[in-house]
Amino acid sequence: MAESVKLIYKELQFRRELLRQYESWIKGAPAGYISIRTTRSGNPRKYHSSKDISTGRVKRKNLNVEDEKLFSLLKLKAYALACVPILRKSIRSLERCVDACAAFEPEQIERQLGKGYEGICLQFQKLVPQAENVNWKTITERQNSSFPERLIYEAAGGMYRSKSEMIIAMQLARFELPFKYEPSIEFGSFHFCPDFVILNPLDGELIYWEHLGLLSKEEYRRSTERKLEMYHDNGIRPGDNLILTCDGDGAPLSALKIERVIRAHFL
Repeated sequence: MAESVKLIYKELQFRRELLRQYESWIKGAPAGYISIRTTRSGNPRKYHSSKDISTGRVKRKNLNVEDEKLFSLLKLKAYALACVPILRKSIRSLERCVDACAAFEPEQIERQLGKGYEGICLQFQKLVPQAENVNWKTITERQNSSFPERLIYEAAGGMYRSKSEMIIAMQLARFELPFKYEPSIEFGSFHFCPDFVILNPLDGELIYWEHLGLLSKEEYRRSTERKLEMYHDNGIRPGDNLILTCDGDGAPLSALKIERVIRAHFL
């Protein structure tokens, strides 16, 4: 499995386990919830509130100093309940991301075809343009002129289209990695503007980085799938020279996660 897909899948497994723990904890948590009402004197008062299932009426009981443990447990319950729907949504986004970024492993496909197909993947790769033909010195950044009004985030010497791309740029700059944002690249008739192109200090190779936005949107997801197919046909492949990251509603890409990706590929 490609390294980029492994990182996404690892995060997916972490969130699934976190969701399981939260849901399990909620089942054993005290019944009811915290409510706070203001007294006539203007002071807030805490209550342990619960709804009577048979009548639908809300019952309230004062929370005093001796109820501090119950108050703490009810706060944890409220936090866990708020986390659950966001975790579920982020898990669905990551699942779609894993599906869209399924690793391409030519050798495995070759083995599945069986005897007589040994080395066929190497023969086929000679038929397609190679990304290695692109020269770092000839790449000029910020050539994508589409939707300039969306360049609203400023960091690391330029403007970026999303907060996540801004954080990626900040982390690349932090580790002093040479990068170019949205350059215009051509392979024959194929033209594209990757989010980032990075010069790998370990071997001098070019690494392409695409940050995928809301894969929950059908049109965006289909466009991403077409882009990844074109990348593959031109020698840009996950696990080799293409990094893929993604986020979604309630599941933003953090600076820590970006740092993990950078350390795995460049340091």
